[in-house]
Amino acid sequence: MPAYTRLSRPALLAVATPLIAAARELFPSPVVRAAAQAAEDAAVGLDLELGGRRSASARLSAAAAAALAAEESLDRRVGALARALAALGDLGLPEAEDLHDQLFPQGHASLTERTGRAQAPAYAALAGALGDTADHPAAARLAPAHTALREDLLAWCEAVLAKDTVHREGAAAASHTAAATATLRAALQHLDRAVELEAGGPSAPLYTRWALVARGIA
Repeated sequence: MPAYTRLSRPALLAVATPLIAAARELFPSPVVRAAAQAAEDAAVGLDLELGGRRSASARLSAAAAAALAAEESLDRRVGALARALAALGDLGLPEAEDLHDQLFPQGHASLTERTGRAQAPAYAALAGALGDTADHPAAARLAPAHTALREDLLAWCEAVLAKDTVHREGAAAASHTAAATATLRAALQHLDRAVELEAGGPSAPLYTRWALVARGIA
């Protein structure tokens, strides 16, 4: 019996196809044919799961890259807004200083020091503060940048949550792939035992002929 437990997923799929075909060709037994069908179903299931896992991995990579790029842009814009309000306050515009204190009571560095999911609560709070101060006199001086920053902060927070969803999907896909791999290994072992019994043992010529179809593939 081949060591199916040692084979990688691609190798399992590679040996499954000729072994299933040879079992059907060499053994008309209903038991062998049923085992061959079960192995084929398991192979199809693993192939589909691998495709789904690759798709989930690609989506996660794309979502992570997009979220990181957007976060870096937002960090720059948040810092620019804080510095602009501070500069206007230094120039003698008390309304700018007041807005700065409302938006950045602890300074803008406290908002931009985190990354990823940990950053989302801070940016969601800033977006809320930007909405609450939309009618502030100093905000009018910075429109439409003030409004655009709020909208982009909210969009980024939603994107981070979406990335987490994709990450969970990826973890689920990995779990499903592991289960499908175990199913195919078990199905091939069952097919192997059925062929062995029908052929008359692992040393029988017909069993050897069947097993040789997968030699050198894995």
